[in-house]
Amino acid sequence: MKTLLSTCLLLAFFSPVASLICMKCLGFAKGTCYPLGTETCQADEIFCLSFKMRNPTALLFEFSLKSCAPKGICKEGNFSSTTAQDKHFQSVMKCCKTHLCNKDPIELPPPNMTSNGLRCPACLSMGTSHCQAKTMAKCVGKETRCFNGSGFAKISLAGFPLFTFQQKIAFQGCVTPTSCKFEAPVTLSTSITTISIDKFKCSNATKARFHLADSTISGSRE
Repeated sequence: MKTLLSTCLLLAFFSPVASLICMKCLGFAKGTCYPLGTETCQADEIFCLSFKMRNPTALLFEFSLKSCAPKGICKEGNFSSTTAQDKHFQSVMKCCKTHLCNKDPIELPPPNMTSNGLRCPACLSMGTSHCQAKTMAKCVGKETRCFNGSGFAKISLAGFPLFTFQQKIAFQGCVTPTSCKFEAPVTLSTSITTISIDKFKCSNATKARFHLADSTISGSRE
């Protein structure tokens, strides 16, 4: 009896755990996420991810992604940021841990564009890892923190070699406190996209006069 029990325990311990299966899609137009079937997650990918981001000033653009994701990238919540020239970005992320649990559509809340009286140093530089703030962003809604960061994004589709997008970016501006949950460096890498945040530092937004002299950030990617 003891031998049988021991054998059952050993089998239970060493039996392979079924890998998580998630929906996969990618979209760049408002209200769309082109279905790419399902994917079997790697051992460190313990979540199914749903992510959507848009710039309310660009009415047709909306980035949507569904995929497997590791623990470090999954920070559920609604995110908002405002950077140079009052460019405003919204995003929402949801994570779940059961097969195909990310199949349902994900929606962004209505944008809150009401100024809250706070300010942050602001700049936005595409194609480089360097950004120096020369203006102040007007924070809106629940944006009570300042951010200073740089990163890299690459999107490519298997079988479509001409459809490859890659871009460095450096940025400063206002963010919601939810955005500060991410700890750089962090990378989301799937079969269709790689998003890497090299540096991301948060500080309190302020109403006081701010000197811009020391607000430069250099990313690690050159």
